[in-house]
Amino acid sequence: MSAADGAPSPKRDATPLVVDVAGTLIQGNLLVEGLAQLLAQAPAKVLALLPWLLRGRAFLKRKVAEAATVPVATAVGVADVFASDGRANLVGRKKAEALVAAFGQGGFDYIGDERRDLPVWRCARRAVGAGLGRRLQAKVRGIDPQARFLQGQSGGLRACVQALRPAHWSKNTLLFVPLLAAHETALASWLAVLGMFAAFSALVSGTYMLNDILDLPHDRRHAHKRRRPLASGRLRAGRALGVALALLAGGLATAFALSTAVGLC
Repeated sequence: MSAADGAPSPKRDATPLVVDVAGTLIQGNLLVEGLAQLLAQAPAKVLALLPWLLRGRAFLKRKVAEAATVPVATAVGVADVFASDGRANLVGRKKAEALVAAFGQGGFDYIGDERRDLPVWRCARRAVGAGLGRRLQAKVRGIDPQARFLQGQSGGLRACVQALRPAHWSKNTLLFVPLLAAHETALASWLAVLGMFAAFSALVSGTYMLNDILDLPHDRRHAHKRRRPLASGRLRAGRALGVALALLAGGLATAFALSTAVGLC
């Protein structure tokens, strides 16, 4: 029977549901995306990043948020927002303390997606994980045997390899043409060019990945590019940025190790 037939309406659970934003509610890292947009929109402000960071991660988040525009879809039905305020970086224990102060110990349910959420889950009534690995799931179950887990979109190693665009490494095989044309047989020459191939390929992949981070807002709205690992959320921006910087640094280091001329090229 429905409420219209005189039956009482089902009682709703009044316990608030707290949902982490970055990586849980949305597939992305707002700080990394903010840094990328800062680089794209106001490159000169990149020089201020170190002074901002020296004043703390919370201060860095606030200044990046002020300086860069990161489009985020609006969520409906949100009652309260808890966020870093420029003084306190609201993650881990500090987030747990803020939520306990607002709702009491065990007075809320929490959905999170990373190890830093463990202190929050310990203070929650019910724990819900989004896209967690097996080890982290086991830790969450140790906190709440009735914990629930939502499937994430992380594609792991496969998504990372796709973002590297290894098919484009074939263009660098042109480096071997002079050796073939000269009928070169010296092993040292082939090893040197092989090193150049590795350096160029690392730089190409690092550049592609960095460009994907910069283009995230556009790619998410594109009919086809939204399926790319980063735009679809299968690869997290923070991990992609780390891989991209490692490839760019490694490629340049390898090139200059071969010779100054190769490095400059």
